[in-house]
Amino acid sequence: MKTIELLRDEGLMSLRLYNILCRNCGRQSVVELTPKDICNLYSDEEILKWRWMGPMGLKELKSLI
Repeated sequence: MKTIELLRDEGLMSLRLYNILCRNCGRQSVVELTPKDICNLYSDEEILKWRWMGPMGLKELKSLI
């Protein structure tokens, strides 16, 4: 499974989603996490409460698993 940073570098993840994850998960830790790790750490309800994250962002995150 590819990390968030690798997905962004390869263009598989939008810059918008990457920035949202960095803001809400902490930049140092998020670059080492995979999308599956983030979904395991946070519930869908918690993720949807993040600023600028909506159903489409959550859908994009889940599609990367």
